[in-house]
Amino acid sequence: MSNISYQDIPASKIVNDKRKIHFRRRMGDKSKYIYLHEEDKAYIIHWCKRLVCDVAAKQVIDPYMFDELYKSRQSMPVSGYSSKRNSIMTYSAGIVSNIMRNPNEDIAYNQVKYITKLFKIIQYTYSQGPLSKELGYHHITRKPNSAPNCITFKSV
Repeated sequence: MSNISYQDIPASKIVNDKRKIHFRRRMGDKSKYIYLHEEDKAYIIHWCKRLVCDVAAKQVIDPYMFDELYKSRQSMPVSGYSSKRNSIMTYSAGIVSNIMRNPNEDIAYNQVKYITKLFKIIQYTYSQGPLSKELGYHHITRKPNSAPNCITFKSV
């Protein structure tokens, strides 16, 4: 994480069942990236990791269960490795890989719209879709964990 103040960036909040994440664009040479609170970055990474791990684990049971998530999508950006567009799975795994490779960077500004789309699918998959029974529970209270929220971003 860089040595900037995040005090001018409001904390995220839940509005109409969506997590509203505030961010600020970086200036100068780093202008392709945005600043956002560490807990918001962690939330995004957590659910991307969960999707990738849970889908990989379930494919042993049914290799075709998540075919739709592996299809190249017009709504996703072109891959940096080929001329094909990303799938939900390649984009989600790519976000996690990028952060692991460059942990001091936040998310790129051009990823904001794709992460918004990605989280609509993640939210559906864990609330109504095939992973709705995979949310787990709080180990002390035994209450089920909440499904992820869709995400909206707001520049400040």
